[in-house]
Amino acid sequence: MKSRSRTSLTGKSLKTNKFFKLQSEIDYSPLDISSLDKYLIELRSRRDDYSDDIPDMLLHSTMCLDSNGIVSMEDTEDKESVTPFYKCRQHFIQGFLALIELGVNYGYLDEKYNERWEDFWQYIEDTDLRNRLTEKEDIDKANKLLNDAISDLEKKLT
Repeated sequence: MKSRSRTSLTGKSLKTNKFFKLQSEIDYSPLDISSLDKYLIELRSRRDDYSDDIPDMLLHSTMCLDSNGIVSMEDTEDKESVTPFYKCRQHFIQGFLALIELGVNYGYLDEKYNERWEDFWQYIEDTDLRNRLTEKEDIDKANKLLNDAISDLEKKLT
């Protein structure tokens, strides 16, 4: 398997493997939100490229859920229909919140998103999301914020 490095928002290097067609179509270069169009692509990716499904078992980053159940991504026979990206993983929540914050800082999103960002962090604290498994309600809340941001940006572009 070919492995490529990617720099995270914190500047640390990440190692990712290209297991699936979906992953091979994603640009693993550092996050580029230098224009409103590119930022919107990143938001849409968070909404559309990550599954809302919550597997019955905890999936580690090297595991996926295919027609045979939970298997190593390297061992799956169902590479075309399986996604290793799940919104129930903690990195999704952290990443999408960082993206919302960057959108406000770059001026792409209105200041109201600062308050919505704070509200989401308060929700994380109030529901102890850091110390429990992600639930459907958490994903629904994230999707609502993503959908609203995407809708507002699409209006700006038309």
